[in-house]
Amino acid sequence: MEASSSLSESISSALHAAFAGDDESSRVINIELEGSCTVGDAKVTLYLVSSIFTPLNRLKRHKLVNAALASFLEDGGGVHALTFKCKTPEEHEKAQTKAVAMEED
Repeated sequence: MEASSSLSESISSALHAAFAGDDESSRVINIELEGSCTVGDAKVTLYLVSSIFTPLNRLKRHKLVNAALASFLEDGGGVHALTFKCKTPEEHEKAQTKAVAMEED
C-alpha cells in the first residue's frame, strides 16, 4: 500500500507543478490506483479541475495532462494505463449541481 500512496503523491505533485501558473482553482479531485505500482502496471484514474482548461478543447486538455505525467507513462514509470477527466471550475460546478439534482429525484 505504501508504493500506491507514494505513486499517488508523486502524480499529484507533478500535476500541481504543471498547473502552478493557475489561479488556485487547480485541484486534483480524485486519484484512483489499481494494480501493482512496484512492477509498473498501475491503472490510474484521475479527475482534474482547473481554469487552465477553459480555452482548451478535450484533446488539448488531454495532451497537457499527458505531458505533465509523461515520466510516469514511460517504461519503469509505474503507470500502465491512464484515464482522466479534465473540467473547468464551471464545468465541475455544473456537474456537481446536476448530480445533486439527480439524487433528489
